[in-house]
Amino acid sequence: MTDTDFDWRSFLARWSGEWADAYDPDASPSEDEHYAPDRPQLATAQQPRPGLTLGLAMGLLIFLGVVVLVCVGFVILYATVFAPLD
Repeated sequence: MTDTDFDWRSFLARWSGEWADAYDPDASPSEDEHYAPDRPQLATAQQPRPGLTLGLAMGLLIFLGVVVLVCVGFVILYATVFAPLD
């Protein structure tokens, strides 16, 4: 460890105690805690965007993987069964 003049252990103990004392699980959020973003870019970034969802992307990826495997299977089948007949 490095030598420092600051006592981190007591600071962190005091800091975590203050946070623990400030927490009230029964309190409801006040109106002041729900504020709109002050920049339009933040508001736009938080809005849902239509597009490719993760489930749809995974389904498409699995479908394409199956198609590739079937094509490779047909190539192997052709190379081993039908090509020697020529």
